[in-house]
Amino acid sequence: MISIYEKKCKLCSLNIWNIALILFVLLFTSCKDDDTDPGREGWIRVLPLELNIPASGGNQEVYLVVTEDVDLANVQFSVIGEGKDWCYPVLEDNLLKVTFEPNYYEEPRATVITLTYGDLRREIPVTQAASSGSADVKIEVTNAEATTEEVESEQRGIINSYDGDYISYFNSKFGAFTDWPFLITYTLKDCTSLDYIIYHPRTDNGTKYGAFNDFEVWVSTEEKPEFVKVKEYTLETNYVTATILNLNEPVKNVKQVRFVINAAHNNRISCAEMEFFRISANKYDYTKVFTDNTCSELREGITETDIRKMPGETYKKLATALLNGSYNPEYRVAEYRPYQNPNVMAEVNKTSTYSLRDNPTGIYVEQGEELTVLVGDTKGQNLSMIVQDLRLGYNSSKSYALKEGENTIKILSDGLVYIQNLTNEKIPLTLETEADKQAAAAKTVKIHFPFAKVNGYFDAQTGTQAEFEEVLRNAKYQDIDVLGKYVHITWTVNDYKEANTPILEVMDLMDEVVRLEWDFMGLFKYNKLFGNRMYLHVEYNSKNPYSAANHTAYLPSYKGVFCTTTELKSRVWVLGHEIGHSNQTRPGLKWTGTTEVTNNICANYVRGAFGKGSRLMDQDKPGMTVYEEAIQRIIEAEQPHCLDNASDEYYVKLVPFWQLKLYIMDVLGQEDFYRDLYEHYRTTPDLDTSVDTQGILQLDFVRQVCNGAQIDFLDFFEKWGFLRPVDKTFNDYGNKNFTVTQKQIDDLKAEIRAKGYNKAPENLYLITDENFESYKK
Repeated sequence: MISIYEKKCKLCSLNIWNIALILFVLLFTSCKDDDTDPGREGWIRVLPLELNIPASGGNQEVYLVVTEDVDLANVQFSVIGEGKDWCYPVLEDNLLKVTFEPNYYEEPRATVITLTYGDLRREIPVTQAASSGSADVKIEVTNAEATTEEVESEQRGIINSYDGDYISYFNSKFGAFTDWPFLITYTLKDCTSLDYIIYHPRTDNGTKYGAFNDFEVWVSTEEKPEFVKVKEYTLETNYVTATILNLNEPVKNVKQVRFVINAAHNNRISCAEMEFFRISANKYDYTKVFTDNTCSELREGITETDIRKMPGETYKKLATALLNGSYNPEYRVAEYRPYQNPNVMAEVNKTSTYSLRDNPTGIYVEQGEELTVLVGDTKGQNLSMIVQDLRLGYNSSKSYALKEGENTIKILSDGLVYIQNLTNEKIPLTLETEADKQAAAAKTVKIHFPFAKVNGYFDAQTGTQAEFEEVLRNAKYQDIDVLGKYVHITWTVNDYKEANTPILEVMDLMDEVVRLEWDFMGLFKYNKLFGNRMYLHVEYNSKNPYSAANHTAYLPSYKGVFCTTTELKSRVWVLGHEIGHSNQTRPGLKWTGTTEVTNNICANYVRGAFGKGSRLMDQDKPGMTVYEEAIQRIIEAEQPHCLDNASDEYYVKLVPFWQLKLYIMDVLGQEDFYRDLYEHYRTTPDLDTSVDTQGILQLDFVRQVCNGAQIDFLDFFEKWGFLRPVDKTFNDYGNKNFTVTQKQIDDLKAEIRAKGYNKAPENLYLITDENFESYKK
């Protein structure tokens, strides 16, 4: 509703304008100075004399008054230079109506409208204001408060979460936080509109401590000072990736934003950086020229004139290259399918997590460069870009949240680029059924890196040897990504070149290592395959190969394993061992004292399948196999199986686990024994070891072996020290207590004997890979 006051004001304005126009006409018609030569200076008068247009563009009218000898209908007009691309005049009677496009450039622009009548001319200067910029506006944080902050042992105060440094981080007071919720409140400066937030968890050492899990965002505005909840978030277990927190709708005039955190990883709360943004109102719609937000194709009929009209030199250069067919989209434009969050199957299978690098791009970046990333329809996915420089180590990778449309990213370090597109849905690693393909397509996102530097990558499932060699020739970065069916490898370009690597054969063997372990664990039988590849990469800075969350790492000295089939086969143990760590079912088959033992069940299985025989037949001591050494150190010495957990005891402690495989699977033909045992531990609740230590897990292993095979192995386990009392503390990646009491042993023996199972052979402790056939008699 318009008030009477407003109506009067508008009426006054209109009257003033009309009076001015009348005066302008009278002044013109009464002017005596032009009478002698009205053709040069006074043939036409204009109002206003010049046009000053805002950056937003719009419409403007220019009133024209001509002398009696000028026919307005024959007055011509034109716009000089590039002004014709954004300034459009039309003459209607005595009005020159001009339409102006918005100015998306961050500098003013000018042109001239020229009126002509025969030899007569009149110029109208035009100036349009500069745009305030199309980039989203980062809102300044002036202050913040947290429930607690660590400022005693380390300077981890809340200020670290808004200091512009993605390395420093805020941390709650050291120790587990229990009095949930935990509150963090940020005070914002001049926040006319809050559209989205970017949350950067700490990624300094891969511990993931303190990453937000379940939390709410509340806001206080000028109009409503009391906090109001605007959205809830659950980041699942996606702990180390920068995340865009989109709001349901923009919130106007925000004074403060409060995070109400109800759960965080390991009951700590940390944050590397929290950023608040307002979407720019000056964004040019590039889909006028390109078919979608990725700007990878031109709309039909686009001309050079259309391209010249749009802002942004990169976009003009891109559109021109697409128009003349000179742009190379290989690797720069691609679709990135969703992969299941590796935490999902790690929880199901009770293992470590598989890869977060399943989507390599073939793009590499350099520190300090400004990278443009154009993202298509995100389909509701939370996307991020990872930059990884293995010279600095796996955990040094940098994460950048991606939103739909244009993303301009200041690169913090060199490295290869990966896209992270995760889902908790059960989307298999290999898309075989139509339903699987449709499920993946529903979350697949198209992304474009215009004019980015290309390194390339190789997919062994679709490529040829010749194509791999071409990728190596064109590679510009020191490392290259190679994808297999079950594995993903990042290794050095030079090593591959020097070895003339037969990549398809190497990758087939690598895939086979993983397939063998999955099969031994019963993952195929029980349809519990991981939704991600096993990630293996070169590790420049470690002293030894290792397995950790989401990856396994290998020194450059293992180049023969990764680049030749001969060394891969002869040294396959290192792969089986490290991948075996990732696959250890915990805690059922990984209790205190077995971290470096039970992974080798799979490693030995792989070694045997590769035709290299059992590691237990090797002689680590002169004239004595590992079997013989184990009998001497455990059985004859009457020691508990755990021994002291020294590094020279790992293979010795493996013996009874492997002997069970030889007897139950190879002699008795119960081929699914270990498959079923793994499944038992995957599907039954974990035993509570908070009181009795993990010694009860060792006893439960005895129980489950006897029950699974329906055989009484008590004598066998007693010989091998599983049923000997022990109470000690030893180092198994940290000092841990380990206790088995005589009462616990007696209770278990009574339980098994009550089953009435047939007893295993008394000499079963002597079974080996060479003599197991004799046990079939």
